[in-house]
Amino acid sequence: MRIPKLCLHRRSGQWYVTDPNTKREVYFGADRMAAQTAYGEWVRNFTQGGSAVDHGLTMAELIGRYLDHCAIYYRNTAGRATSEINAIRASIEPIIASWPEEPASGANRAWLKSVREGWVEADLSRKTINSYVSRIRRMFRWAAVEDLIPAGVVADLAILPNLPKGRSSAKELPPVAPVAWSDVAATMRHLPISYRLMIQVQWHTGCRPGELINMRLSELDRTSKPWVFRPSAHKGSHRGRHREIVIGPRARRILSGLLVGLEGDDPIWPHLSGSGPMTVNGLGKAIRLANREHGLTPWTPHQIRHSALTRFRRLADLDTARAIGGHSEHLTTEIYAEQDLGRAKAFLEQHG
Repeated sequence: MRIPKLCLHRRSGQWYVTDPNTKREVYFGADRMAAQTAYGEWVRNFTQGGSAVDHGLTMAELIGRYLDHCAIYYRNTAGRATSEINAIRASIEPIIASWPEEPASGANRAWLKSVREGWVEADLSRKTINSYVSRIRRMFRWAAVEDLIPAGVVADLAILPNLPKGRSSAKELPPVAPVAWSDVAATMRHLPISYRLMIQVQWHTGCRPGELINMRLSELDRTSKPWVFRPSAHKGSHRGRHREIVIGPRARRILSGLLVGLEGDDPIWPHLSGSGPMTVNGLGKAIRLANREHGLTPWTPHQIRHSALTRFRRLADLDTARAIGGHSEHLTTEIYAEQDLGRAKAFLEQHG
């Protein structure tokens, strides 16, 4: 059996072999040492009569398979799709637009750098760009594990470093700041009733918008006061963490009127809106449009949480504010978790 030689593609600078079975080129990236390692793996598979790893997938075909995987993998403990899928779709959008028919095995660090430059020119923030690049690397790493591309592609993509803070032309965003209640109230006058009520509950509890928007009746413990909301799906649920959100008297008054007629695992907010499941993106879009159309101060749902926790921190000690916010630092035992819940209950029953 004749073993195909490792060759250098002069125009692209990538190393490759031509598979005699498929008559197609198999690319291993531009780094010579990584390419030689991947080529050795390819040869072993080739001589054993198995797949030569590269299935000749185009970028579009690889993305299609990866999205099928993500639709199953990125689900929370309640079985609902997480927001990570939307972030993944955003990160692969330029690949679909500009390189759909390019061979997936031809991806290298120079190509990834050009994708990144497009985001810089589009004025995306440095943190967003780095997160998108990380998601693209993750997609190719998955493909290598599934033997869809040579492992050398992953090694080559990993060479490209993240954009460092203050040392790139990418935009830097300021830290999230609290929003004044006067600005929130001005916007709320132009929002649907469901969004107005939701914003008020978030203001009084300090919970994350994603936690609140997915609230279900079965997750509300109303056996005593204050109520406790235990979301089945939240930021730390995939790490086995538990989240308990205390519902004080002000938030209870708002929620009480929404629970009439609900039972079992009924969702609270979709029932109210009458237009299907509500999303954080939908809430954020409604706020942006209202502020833009009426010339109001812009703000986001995440700033509501920041404002609430800043207010709680001013009125209470740090441990109480941390417990209300669901921050997990120093939570090493169930005893501490119970103590934190007690602090949160006592405080929010008075101030929430």
